[in-house]
Amino acid sequence: PLLKPPPPRIKVSTVAPRNIEFRTEGGQVLGRGGDTLSIVAGTKRVVAVDRKRGVSSTLPLTGATLDYGALPTGTVTIKQAKKIYVWLGTDRLVGSAPITVVAGTYQMRITGKETPVTRTLTVKPGQPVVIDPVGE
Repeated sequence: PLLKPPPPRIKVSTVAPRNIEFRTEGGQVLGRGGDTLSIVAGTKRVVAVDRKRGVSSTLPLTGATLDYGALPTGTVTIKQAKKIYVWLGTDRLVGSAPITVVAGTYQMRITGKETPVTRTLTVKPGQPVVIDPVGE
């Protein structure tokens, strides 16, 4: 039987922190932030997964660079409460200043209460979100 030649590939550089993992839309890991990826020619989109905060974002592949910093962002502000902590994925959010995050849907955990609370947190592009951990 004749073997089909592998599809042609292109090299794409990434601009992202190392905790960002780039995948095909089918879930195959291509590499991490700072890597040069080998991607099948004709691919239109790549999924960027923030392994620390647990959010996935789709990036269009329009050139030779994937820039995670070009994704739309929003801000999250935590109202401070003693001994209560707010987490996005494994990243504990600290301080009362607004924190810029990539727009998307996160699993938020609030710990330090008698019963930890898990909620879905949606951050929309350009919009602030204020979290009151005492009221959750």
